[in-house]
Amino acid sequence: MGPLYSTIAPPTQQSYRMILWGLTTNISFAAIKIGGGLLGHSHALLADGLESLLDVLNSFLNGIAYKAAQQPPDAEHPYGHGKIESLAGIFGGGLLIFSGIIIGRTAFSQIASPPPQHPSSFTLLILIVVILIKGLLSQTMLRKNQELNSSLLHADAWHHRSDAMTSLAAFIGISLTLTGIPAFRTADNWAAIFSCGIIILNGVYILRNTAKEIMDARVSEDMVNSMLEVAKSIPGVKSVEKCRVRKSGVSLLADLHVRVNGDLSVREGHQISHNVIHHLLANDPRLRDITVHLEPD
Repeated sequence: MGPLYSTIAPPTQQSYRMILWGLTTNISFAAIKIGGGLLGHSHALLADGLESLLDVLNSFLNGIAYKAAQQPPDAEHPYGHGKIESLAGIFGGGLLIFSGIIIGRTAFSQIASPPPQHPSSFTLLILIVVILIKGLLSQTMLRKNQELNSSLLHADAWHHRSDAMTSLAAFIGISLTLTGIPAFRTADNWAAIFSCGIIILNGVYILRNTAKEIMDARVSEDMVNSMLEVAKSIPGVKSVEKCRVRKSGVSLLADLHVRVNGDLSVREGHQISHNVIHHLLANDPRLRDITVHLEPD
């Protein structure tokens, strides 16, 4: 029996809205942190603001990539355009690593010759607000992504988590500098360097996950086992020999080898294949393209 295909549009609008919320948040906080860092003489807050500015670029590109990834399959891309998400995720991870290196280099150079001004105390208020909102936004995105399974939304959530962590480091560094203790004079700069380390590690994490998707790494064992149970429950299916699932954007592409009675007619085998597809789609709306091969018993 040849391949049988079925296509269902995945729930993408929720992910797209969350990415737009993230973009709006990043624009606002980038302006506030850069302005606060310049007026408040804080290198840690300024570095944090520059990282947020790069997040604005990343979120903007993520929004474009997300829309492009939802284009239906065509003659040139029969499996759809979901891999655009992975490419954008790799760009976002690389952007984090690059920004972490550049900002960290600047902060390190100022440790040898720290600026004469101490950071202003109002910068701490800015950072408290940023930490709370960014932390909440990151947790909301990660929790929602358990349902939507979007590599872009996952990467965007980690960008926000990275921002919350760097803001926390900046808060600690500025607080130590404001104590006036000579040993903590450069704490603001050290906080900036620590923040850059977090940024770089998050970039590596994103690159690793998106690279797995591009290489068609196996999805979770629980997901495969769930599909196997559904397929085996269909009348006429004796066993499932293979079940291969790969991710493309928010969608899943599945390939199953199902063993049936070898004496069945083509029409009967065809109906069993359609029943397998129908029940798999009902069980997991992320499935977009399912190929069922029938093997005679």
